[in-house]
Amino acid sequence: MKLWYEETAMQGMPMPDGLDRIDQRMFLDLRALYWQLRNGVVDRDTAIQDKRRLVGSYQRAKDRDGLRQKLLDASVTLWKETEGARSEYRRERTLEHADKLAAAIDGIEVPR
Repeated sequence: MKLWYEETAMQGMPMPDGLDRIDQRMFLDLRALYWQLRNGVVDRDTAIQDKRRLVGSYQRAKDRDGLRQKLLDASVTLWKETEGARSEYRRERTLEHADKLAAAIDGIEVPR
């Protein structure tokens, strides 16, 4: 896996603007790894193994962050889509309003 900023990290350059927290961490880890390789702290085989571990951690973090964002979006959608029905039910607790609220909730997709 080659990230667009990896060459910059390899050259020991400053971190590019606009990276999210996960990419910031990956950039710093890559820059440190390439520094260690360049300065003989680790050999090539060790650097390859370390990079493989870094990439695995990076991908898991990105997956978790993607799921977190989906859940956040679903929560926002739930509140937006049910606001009218919830307000009606709070004003007047009738079976009709409860049915509208249930229908609003049932119409929302659950993220996977």
